[in-house]
Amino acid sequence: MTVSVPSTAKASRFFTPIAGVLPSGIVTTNAYDNSVGTYSNITTVYWNSGQLNTQGQQWEAANVADVTAGVRNTATPRTNPGDNNNHFYHVTEFEFIFTGTQFEVQCIGTTSYDMQVYVEWGGQMWRVQTEPLAGTTPGTVYRRIAFASPYHGRIRVHMGGSVFIGIVTEQSAIIKPSPDRLFGICDGDSWADGLGFKQASGKSYWSAGLCDFLFERTGIVWARRAQGGTGFFNNGTTTVTDDTADSTNSTRFFSTSRKGWLTGAGPSGVSDFSDKPLFYLLNGTWNDGSRSGATGSVSGPMATRALSCYQWIRAQDPWCTIAHVSPQPYNGGGAAGAENGPPTAGSAHDLNRQEQQAAIARVAKAVYINSFGPTAPWWTGTGGAGSPATSQQANLLGPDGVHPAYLGYDFYAGMIAAELGQTRVPVARARRQV
Repeated sequence: MTVSVPSTAKASRFFTPIAGVLPSGIVTTNAYDNSVGTYSNITTVYWNSGQLNTQGQQWEAANVADVTAGVRNTATPRTNPGDNNNHFYHVTEFEFIFTGTQFEVQCIGTTSYDMQVYVEWGGQMWRVQTEPLAGTTPGTVYRRIAFASPYHGRIRVHMGGSVFIGIVTEQSAIIKPSPDRLFGICDGDSWADGLGFKQASGKSYWSAGLCDFLFERTGIVWARRAQGGTGFFNNGTTTVTDDTADSTNSTRFFSTSRKGWLTGAGPSGVSDFSDKPLFYLLNGTWNDGSRSGATGSVSGPMATRALSCYQWIRAQDPWCTIAHVSPQPYNGGGAAGAENGPPTAGSAHDLNRQEQQAAIARVAKAVYINSFGPTAPWWTGTGGAGSPATSQQANLLGPDGVHPAYLGYDFYAGMIAAELGQTRVPVARARRQV
């Protein structure tokens, strides 16, 4: 008898979300310390040892002549004077299989850093604690994890605002790179920025942004390729119709430099498409607004540009599913129809949405996720940081009134993950066979 195997399935079938917060009693020590712990025979497994899985990362040494100076993730070609090679540094992630009783993540902290550690237990990944552990003491710091009894399993680390040096442990401990996970590419604007987004007050963390919560919801490791302030017609500073960069080398979506980082021009020299991404996720933006000149036509300027960008992805990888999230239903307190107003039919953001939807409908293995509305936006209201008290948006955004706080990223990632989960994807790609 011949059994028919479907060629596609809902992506949620392949998701491996984290289980929650690790039950008490498994980990007995979970804290930062400025001094290394006590070991019988101490050793350090440095970041360049080859014993860590760095899937989706673009690691760049702080000093190529000194491994102890550490490494960070250079996820995009943006520049920041003063950093190594003038590159911006982004959230650093890695994973390994650990056999032993205790280890410490050694890093160089700044005045604001945080880290989330995930531990495998019972075949599932768990957060060591509910929220990332934050620190404010500059200099060498150690995040110590000790187990109540000898442990074997996966360990995953997401860290922002610090430079990673290595894993300190006993010489008898075993550290091996973990197998690759399902992989995705996350591109877009500041809401998806791989820098993370730590606000001046309220609850937010470098290592609790969109990609981090998407990992928790799906088990997918995401290459962080977004650049804040940008769009299809915006380089982060001004309106553009070409690849002109701003002063930080930020460029419009799908510029030559951004395509380069996707295809191997970054420090790793490895193309993201070689890792068989299940999704290319483009987080939409209200940065374009009226800059695009969209009219709602299927052949309008936004539709034309978006289609060429989708087609470029499809040409790189015939198996990757493209998912484009619409402009956010952000309301800056303006009047209905204004760019800083509520989601309104016929507004500049709505016209961009219409043209993007028309364009993506012409591309195979592609889906549009409409958060904007205007008939059913994902949230309503204005403000941020809980003010006004009756506003849904204020409950999600931080004190800047523009970017999500901790709860906002959790909500936003959850909504996107639910839509991705309902999307049918090629089974062969989900199994990483093609």
